[in-house]
This record gives sequence, C-alpha cells and structure tokens, in this order.
Amino acid sequence: MEYEVVLKKHQHQDKWSGGKTAQLGIFPKNADVSKKDFIWRLSTATCKKDKAKFTDYTGYNRVLIPLEGEVKLEHKPADGAEGEAAEVRQTELGEMEQVEFSGAEKTVAYGLKRDYNLIIREDAEYYVDVIDQIQAGAGENADKAVPVGENGEASFLSINAILEGKRVPVRLRHKKGFDHVTQALYCADGFSSVHIEEKQIELVTKEEDAPTDIKIIRLTEGDQLILRYREGEKLKMNIKGAGRLIHCQMFYNV
Repeated sequence: MEYEVVLKKHQHQDKWSGGKTAQLGIFPKNADVSKKDFIWRLSTATCKKDKAKFTDYTGYNRVLIPLEGEVKLEHKPADGAEGEAAEVRQTELGEMEQVEFSGAEKTVAYGLKRDYNLIIREDAEYYVDVIDQIQAGAGENADKAVPVGENGEASFLSINAILEGKRVPVRLRHKKGFDHVTQALYCADGFSSVHIEEKQIELVTKEEDAPTDIKIIRLTEGDQLILRYREGEKLKMNIKGAGRLIHCQMFYNV
C-alpha cells in the first residue's frame, strides 16, 4: 500500500468554463486531463456563472457532489443515443447529495457554487459515499464540541473530546476482476482521525510532534487522502472525528 495527502494549501487551481478547479488526484500521475488519457481523476471546482456547461468526457462516468448550496443539472443525451439514454434528464441536488452521469452527456449546471468531482473511465468500477462522522458514531462526545465547519475551525476541546471517543470502521468494498484499488477520503468539513492497518494517520487542526514509530499527518477542511494498493492486499480503515468525509472507492486495470 502507498498513500499520499494533498493538502488544501498545496492544491493548484486551473480555469474551467465556469470558474476554477483544483485537481486532488489523478491516475496515472503523469496523465494529462486535456488529453483524456487518465483512468480516474478527483477534483473540486468553484463556479461564478449562473449557467455552466460541463466539459465533454466521452468514455468516462462522472459523480458530482455539491459542497455548497443547491444545484440543478440538465443532461442532454450524447449524439446517437437511443431509448432511455436519448431522453433529456434533470437532477436537483442539495448540499452533499450526489449524482452519477455519463461524461458523454451534454450537461449544464444551474446555480452551481462549489462541488466535488470524480471522473472515471467507463471500464472501471466505483462507489462514492458521504460519511457524517457524528451520525456514524466517530464523533462520540460531540456534545462537548463547538460546531465544526464554522469558519473552518474546531476548538481544542472539540478535538480532544472526540479523539478520546471510539473509532468506527469504514466499509471497504472488493471487486473481482480488477488488479488495482484506490481508496480516497476527502475532508469536506471538520476534521477526522483515520486509522489504517497498524499505522495511524490523524487528521486534526493543529500540528504537534509525533512519535517516531507512528506516521501522523494533519489535515483540515479541503484536504484529500488517497491510498493505492493491489487487489488481494488486506486493508482496514477506522475513523473518528467530526464533520463530513467523501469516500471514493475505485477499482481498475492498467
């Protein structure tokens, strides 16, 4: 297993037709989005237009989650589509709800402010879930915490109270027929402590010296954790914290 952490402060932003986008992860690492030679890509985007047209990604599937506000999507069928695929569809989403659609569809967004995106090749499999850590039980003692996500901050009392609570498992799926697996956790707001195998990766809001035998990485809202491993490797993941995580699981062959 190998992992990387993409801190929010290090995320490079590029322009797209509606505003700006920040790439959080891509495979292969040397892939070029403009050439569409990647297997999967994770990103966030902001939009300053009331109406924004999405880029064509024929050959890929897409998942979109609004991180702020509500959005309406209109999906026009790809050229040559037949049957149900030829019908114009509309989707209305609230904050942290998700929609899946084909990258070949001519999609337009209305009212989009900020979102999280997965674009993945059609021959790959994927699952995307939103984890509310309080509801999951990872935020035990959250009654002692200040609201998480306000101004992107949490108090030391909040951190200490929750990290003393219990850990809860994250469900890791398995799919036969694929050699490669990627697990990705995006901290949409708040903070989290993620425990992986015998190593501990802590996502908190203040840096402290860590014991030399434990790898500790501290992340706040907007940071992305990506783990890559081969099918057949055993991996366990547990979390505790407050706030919401977006969990993407991708299965693919190179």
